[in-house]
Order: sequence, then structure tokens, then C-alpha cells
Amino acid sequence: MIGESYGRVAGASEYAALLARHADSLDGTLKDDPPTRFLFAFSTKNPDMPRLAKDQFCVEMCRYALLIMLAHWERYLVELNALRRVALAVTDRRGLMKSEEFLAIMATAQTDARHRSLDGQLQDLERSLDENIAAGTRWFRGLCAVRRCFTHRAGIVSEKDTDLIEGIAWRRMVLLRDGEPIPDAERNPKFDAGQTLGFQFEDRSKSWVKGSHVVFTGLEIQEIAFTLWAFAGMLHDSLHAEFVRLIGPPAS
Repeated sequence: MIGESYGRVAGASEYAALLARHADSLDGTLKDDPPTRFLFAFSTKNPDMPRLAKDQFCVEMCRYALLIMLAHWERYLVELNALRRVALAVTDRRGLMKSEEFLAIMATAQTDARHRSLDGQLQDLERSLDENIAAGTRWFRGLCAVRRCFTHRAGIVSEKDTDLIEGIAWRRMVLLRDGEPIPDAERNPKFDAGQTLGFQFEDRSKSWVKGSHVVFTGLEIQEIAFTLWAFAGMLHDSLHAEFVRLIGPPAS
């Protein structure tokens, strides 16, 4: 169950990043790629597309990509919390649990999730998981604040959006060529013979003022997709480590 949900989160992140990449360029360069075929209708090569719609499309597609990722996260967090409750109950009962109790725990977890926000569900996991995920929870909460603004205020920042006014953060991976960062504008970097390839991680942040629209560029959505994919892996590994502590190491 968790493996499938984790795969959906990773896949949604990859697809959202791909959509954002093409929406940002609108160049239709990958003819056999489904997102590119879909985006051709909005590209500058289509004379029937009104200019206003072209100007707004990248913004809307980036918003859509972010919401896709967080929708998959909803299911992922519900299942992580449900599985933790099952593991704790099984441990308390020395490995034994009736099917009725298992189904009751799963139903309770789903009911609780319907009445709690995404970051509220994350609080349940934070109580016992490894401290190394603290940075990841900060990234995630900022994106939850973005989703609330999209959902309740059409992306227009109000005094209720304190997280967005103070600033949200995520992490990006920067490729290095001979120790120097490769410019973002170089979408398909090339390397000459003898040059070295490396990478480093950097924190990115963004804030808005009251009354402004929450907008992301295609590159920012790609970076956020990488951040969410990495955070999903951190949670997955932390949960596995907790299960090992609860159940004990495998018999030798």
C-alpha cells in the first residue's frame, strides 16, 4: 500500500516538473511527448491562441502542477498515519491483531484525515519521526499555505496568509561544471572533454505582499517537485526506521 502511494507521489512530482518545463518554454521541441502535444495548442506556434491566454497559461499550468503534487500527498500522508497506528497497535498486542481492529484503525485514520489539513496530518507523524525531517516539514507547510490561498482566495494573498507574507522555502539542486553553477537558462547543458560534473543543494525562498497573486515560474515548480520527491523519501525512510524499532531487527 505504502509502496504504491510513494510511487504515485514520485510520479506526480516527475510529471508536474515535466509540465512546468514545457509550459515555461512553450517551444514544442519534444514532438513525441504527450505534455508537449497537449501544450502545442497554447504555444506561440499556434496563431489561433489568443495572446492573453498564452501569457496566462504558464502561470495556470504551474499552479495546476503544484496542486497535482499536493493531491497525491494527501493520500500518502493518510496511509502513512494509518500504517503507523497499525504498527503501534500490533506492537502493544505482541504481534497479534484481529481483522476487525485493523479495519477500525484504517477507517478512523481516514475519518481523521477528512477533518484535518495536510499539515495537520503531518503533525501526527512529526511526534515520533526522526528529527532530520524537520527541514522537510518546513518546506511542506509552506506549500500547504500556498494551496490554502489557491483554494480559498483564488491565489490572492490576504492577511490570513501569514506564511506566504513571511516567506516559504524549498530546496533546489544546482549542477556544477568545473565547480561553477550552470546557469538556469542553459536548459540542456553541454560538457567538453575533460570537464567535471558536480552538484550542490541550495535553499530557495519566496514571499508575497498582501493583495498580490501567488505565482510560480516553471523553473520554481521543477525545483519544488524535486523538493517534494526528496521529502517523500525522507518520510518513507524515517517510517521504516521507526518500524524496525517497534518490531525489532529481523532474526539472524
